[in-house]
Amino acid sequence: MNVVFWGSSPFGLAALDALRASDHSLLAVLTTADKPKGRFQKKSSSPVKDWAVSHSIPCLDYTKETSAEIYRRLSELKPDVFAVVAFRHILPSEFLALPAKLPLNIHSSLLPRWRGAAPIHWAILGGMQKPA
Repeated sequence: MNVVFWGSSPFGLAALDALRASDHSLLAVLTTADKPKGRFQKKSSSPVKDWAVSHSIPCLDYTKETSAEIYRRLSELKPDVFAVVAFRHILPSEFLALPAKLPLNIHSSLLPRWRGAAPIHWAILGGMQKPA
């Protein structure tokens, strides 16, 4: 299958490693744009972008401003599926129609209860226990 991966957090790196080791073709990685970080506000890329660059996988920075160009490029790639892991944006509906199959979303907690910026933390604070 031809896969496009969407993510920005280190949480998605295991999924990227698994995709790379599989028989599937990783066409591209989409991630958030580089952001100022740290004391000196130096622009820093996401761990997912760093992974893609180190493995020579095409990487696109997604913002609302770049969405039209990204839509065009993804249309040309003709993905079979999107794999979405810890991506900070809701995918626009027109993007969801691009792959042949519905996107696969891997989330670090139970949805919708533990959604948001820190789902694992909120699940722990909410008393959620590991299933037996």
